[in-house]
Amino acid sequence: MKLDIKQIPVRNTESYFDKEKNIYVLKMYHKGLNHKIAQKFFDKPKYSRISLDQLGSLVWENIDGTNTIEDIAEIIDQKYGEAADPLYKRLFKYLILLEKNKFIVIKKD
Repeated sequence: MKLDIKQIPVRNTESYFDKEKNIYVLKMYHKGLNHKIAQKFFDKPKYSRISLDQLGSLVWENIDGTNTIEDIAEIIDQKYGEAADPLYKRLFKYLILLEKNKFIVIKKD
């Protein structure tokens, strides 16, 4: 997927998350027949918990359906400066990963 800085990431309405100690924890529910069998017979969990680091939590917090990728990058730059470099490359990779795992959708132009 090719991202543009003017696109707007939006949280998936089926995304589940908690805020613990100023970081976000995403919950990835395991759905489907294979997962149901594994849960029933092999005592596998219904969901995985994914703890975001401080930078990931800042991004997640600002995915509000109105901020563009450029807006989010500016917020990161103001807080972390050069520590977040290469900023856009890291942010794009992170957003693609969130979209691939269905935590967000990217509004197309």
